[in-house]
Amino acid sequence: MLFRLELVNAGPTPVHYVDSGVRFLGLAMYNEKKEPVPYGNPPAQIMLGRGEVSARSTVVLADTLDINRYQAIKKPGKYLVQFDSQNLQIGQPVPSHEPGRFGENVSVGYPSDFLSATNTFPSNVIEIEVQ
Repeated sequence: MLFRLELVNAGPTPVHYVDSGVRFLGLAMYNEKKEPVPYGNPPAQIMLGRGEVSARSTVVLADTLDINRYQAIKKPGKYLVQFDSQNLQIGQPVPSHEPGRFGENVSVGYPSDFLSATNTFPSNVIEIEVQ
């Protein structure tokens, strides 16, 4: 069961993002009682992706996201699928700093070179039926 995951920027300025594995762990799945369907064994190491979405445009984060690959669907029924955005950060790159030859430019820096929003950006919920 394949899904396509797109990031849409409907705003007037470009948006930067960091994708840490949405191709593998991008979708959350729930049964009819809204209980989470457990994951199988996703990859242990996932490559970090970075990008920018131009104003009023779309980028594809995952073209063929197979929900059966890691989800444990054991019986027929209705399921709810949603991109929960846990592995997607929206924000701004932070310029790197050179400490200088004698450390004269050392400042309290950020733990990484990307400053992300604390918000999450989940998608709409899709209902599917497995037979």
